[in-house]
Amino acid sequence: MEKNNIVLAPQCGDVKKLYTEWKRIHHGSRDDFYLFMTTPSADREAFINNMQIEVSFIGSMALQTLFAK
Repeated sequence: MEKNNIVLAPQCGDVKKLYTEWKRIHHGSRDDFYLFMTTPSADREAFINNMQIEVSFIGSMALQTLFAK
């Protein structure tokens, strides 16, 4: 299964703010955060669902961008 695609690894609009939000309930480095964001899990989905999501389209491709609320 392809893990590095738009559905499984959304784009982060402001990594610093998202990392700060992630650090509130997780322990780890920025590398741990990147691994968390690019590896599908129920925990990642819960984290994403609490963020602001902006969807834009480039042709037939949907681009999800996350921002901290």
